[in-house]
Amino acid sequence: MSHITIYHIATWMSALIAFVTAIAYFARPSVIIKNFSTLGYPTYLPILLGVWKALGTIALIAPVSPLLREWAYAGFTFNYTGAMLSHIACKEYTKVLPPLIVFGILAISYFLNPNQLHF
Repeated sequence: MSHITIYHIATWMSALIAFVTAIAYFARPSVIIKNFSTLGYPTYLPILLGVWKALGTIALIAPVSPLLREWAYAGFTFNYTGAMLSHIACKEYTKVLPPLIVFGILAISYFLNPNQLHF
């Protein structure tokens, strides 16, 4: 399998995961509100993160400037590493793995992107 194919698979997987998460954040089911509250975050944070995840999804898959895509990768990196650290700080070690896996998929997309700036 070529690195371009792997790049496309990783990018679409990252975008799909972020988009589904954004929809869940907009729906605000009680489990999400409870999870954010357990971590000490305000209940409005899922809406804000949902907006940024939806916009980041567009930036990952739409034909946008490399700089805008770079910002999307950075935003997702902040989000996933922040989620991991938040769970570690609250001693919720079993909840660290999902954002770590998604971050790994995002990293594959980033490093295999032939048009990325790679500062």
